[in-house]
Amino acid sequence: MPLLEPVPSVEPLSPPGAPSADGVEPGATLDGRYVLVRELARGGMGRVFAARDVKLGREVAIKVLTAGPHDPAQLARLAKEARTAGSLAHPNIVAIHDVGSFAGEPYFVQELLRGETLRERLRRGPFPPERALDLALQLARGLTAAHEQGIVHRDIKPDNLFVTADGALKILDFGIAILQPAAHGPQTWSDQLGKSLAGTPAYMSPE
Repeated sequence: MPLLEPVPSVEPLSPPGAPSADGVEPGATLDGRYVLVRELARGGMGRVFAARDVKLGREVAIKVLTAGPHDPAQLARLAKEARTAGSLAHPNIVAIHDVGSFAGEPYFVQELLRGETLRERLRRGPFPPERALDLALQLARGLTAAHEQGIVHRDIKPDNLFVTADGALKILDFGIAILQPAAHGPQTWSDQLGKSLAGTPAYMSPE
């Protein structure tokens, strides 16, 4: 069975049965609708669970912030990721289904992906040229769809690209995406970028 892994940059999971400080653990029900089945992954900012949407009878993935005090920037990033990806409907972009909060912690619901990140896949060796071209075209189609909506991802890298078990490529993590400024509006790129840089240095464009 392929790894179920909706988000990149994971850390080792807690031991089976380990208590959760925020009550978000397998068996919990969020908003009377989403039953958490198992923890899939956790990173520096959040945890991801496989869950069951009892209202629609489907499997989903739920991303929640880790327990504890949260920097306003963390909350803003999670909200931006859900809002930005949720505004896009394309087969090469992970689908966002819902947002909510549980035990004071925000969460969002996305499609449950079966497969592995591009980073994990590349550890086993290179793709045949035809397959590499296919994935590159899928990536280009997803980015084109985002750009047509004025959204720039800003953190495209192997960890944020997911190859599903049926061969599709999905773009993940729109947490630092920005909207292109309106052609004649008062906002500029500098207004959005501020004085700090965001992204992964090894994958950032020189400019």
